[in-house]
Amino acid sequence: MMAYVLMDRERIYFISNNSCLEDGRLYERQIWRQVDDTPNVPPDNATVNVPQPQASDIYYDVCGNIDQHNRHRQDTLNVEGKLVRNDWSMRVNMIVLSIIFIDT
Repeated sequence: MMAYVLMDRERIYFISNNSCLEDGRLYERQIWRQVDDTPNVPPDNATVNVPQPQASDIYYDVCGNIDQHNRHRQDTLNVEGKLVRNDWSMRVNMIVLSIIFIDT
């Protein structure tokens, strides 16, 4: 098990129990970089290729599927919106039931 921080435009925290931190796929970023050291020269827009760890590759490959699953569970089935819940255990049971329906 490992925990690491990926520094992009903001910090992204990961906890993983598989893969490794070896270089994975490259991703492109457009950044403003001061190339010339002379005073009052505007920065240049540069393209930088940054390798991300293999553990992040696995996460981003599956991340879209998780969002799609949540959208089907909340919008398509709309089980949580159709049934009125007064007890927290009823809400948990409805969430688990809708997850099972979407997975089948």
